[in-house]
Amino acid sequence: MTEETLEARQIAALREWLEQDTLSAHEAACLLAGVLPPEREGDERDFGAWLPGRKAWEDVREAWAFKVKAEIAHKEVILRENESRHDQSPKAYLALGATRNFMPPWLDAARADPACHSLLPGELQTAPPVERPIQIANRKKAQDQWATDDKQALMKGAGREEFDRLRAAGFVGCIREDGSPIVIQVALAVLEAIRKIEPDPKFHPSPRTAERRVKEWLAEDRPDNAAALSDNAGAYMAK
Repeated sequence: MTEETLEARQIAALREWLEQDTLSAHEAACLLAGVLPPEREGDERDFGAWLPGRKAWEDVREAWAFKVKAEIAHKEVILRENESRHDQSPKAYLALGATRNFMPPWLDAARADPACHSLLPGELQTAPPVERPIQIANRKKAQDQWATDDKQALMKGAGREEFDRLRAAGFVGCIREDGSPIVIQVALAVLEAIRKIEPDPKFHPSPRTAERRVKEWLAEDRPDNAAALSDNAGAYMAK
């Protein structure tokens, strides 16, 4: 089978899902992760075949499947948080994913297919602007600092785990009457989890640093975050 024929079949399968009236959060998360959802009847798999832009690792299929499954679960949690705020159409889920920078790997192929293109939400029908070189350089600088700083490592590890646990529980005890999370309370809960792992105060991020990270995690890298982070990366230092 040629690569062209394979992609044509993948796009045809994708089109069938995009034409559905409604999707479940799990089905939408699969599409956003770049794989087909399982069939709706008699299919016990976590997900189906991959779509353009995503391909299984031939030598380590189990590791690849585990990675994809974890990505789907992460996206599904976020989609479920917002289910009541929109209809369950494929377009609505894709539009919501775009606000969290969940850009499916098949997007370019779908834009090139007239039928799929018309099924995309308006904000995904054209490619996003390219980052300026200074934004790319500053973003890399921020990422390098994030990877090597001890305080950042704790935020990325124990802090992120606590944030994900709180989010999965609906931020119980840290929400306003309208259901939105109170950032500072979530940040303090994250810091408390870090203190349980690392008792030495010199390794503890400041509340301001934790609050900043919680805001970024809540936003899940919105399309405007990349520019904001890159412009400010040089001035930011973990406390």
